[in-house]
Amino acid sequence: MTAVLDKGQGREIPDHVVRAVSEGTTRARTRRRRTTAFVRACQVASVVILLAGWEWVVRAGIMRELFVSRPSAVVDYIVEERSMLISNTVATFYAATLGFVIGSFAGLVLGIVLERWRTVGRIFDPWVTFLASLPRIALAPLFLLWFGITLQAKVVLAVSVVFFVVLVGTQAGMKSSDPDLIRAVRLLGGNARFELTKAILPGALPSIFGALRLGVIFSILGVVASEMIASREGLGQLIVRSSQELRPEGVFAMLIILGIAGTLINSILLAIENRTLKWKTS
Repeated sequence: MTAVLDKGQGREIPDHVVRAVSEGTTRARTRRRRTTAFVRACQVASVVILLAGWEWVVRAGIMRELFVSRPSAVVDYIVEERSMLISNTVATFYAATLGFVIGSFAGLVLGIVLERWRTVGRIFDPWVTFLASLPRIALAPLFLLWFGITLQAKVVLAVSVVFFVVLVGTQAGMKSSDPDLIRAVRLLGGNARFELTKAILPGALPSIFGALRLGVIFSILGVVASEMIASREGLGQLIVRSSQELRPEGVFAMLIILGIAGTLINSILLAIENRTLKWKTS
């Protein structure tokens, strides 16, 4: 008795083979779910152990609370100062979002242009290398001088960091595109636009998404660095203030907020990347 037709070979596949394949797929899916659950449990356990150990080390007097605070003190600080933390977190991530969007869009477009038109790329490559080599954090005082203690200064610093990360990632991705696929498109009569959108960019997507995920992190770092130098609001200036007031619980509270928010944003981008690149594994 047969139930499935193998169209590639023009013959029918026996039922027991179909059942074996289906059972193997089900077992593999079950193993993946169990592995994921195990990994999540280990991650949660590691966080609990770290926090418990931190609390115990301070309470036992092994380390001074003045220098490292305690998890319970950090939680108390977050609860007591929640309204201030919320407003400053919004200010920081609003600037980081603007910097990321503008910098990633500009880096993506220019990366495509410089890599697609090689002559133009060769002309501007020394400039890109020179500017990308500059420590952007060192430019923060200049941006503050030019734009003042404003939102624009923070956004410009974030843009200057994200732009080159995405630019270089886009160029590297386009260089690694499958040459056989590009030749196939040309042989089939595809124009330059079709070649770019159907052969080059799809192959460059993994590198582009990797650059975007790095761009999120660097955008946050750029904004916080600018706020630590001079700012009216934001988590960066709260970190400086807490350090000056000898309140390590405040510093750790800001670091935890930044870490959690950055992880969530990175997870969202990773989910978008996996969904977009699902065709590569299907």
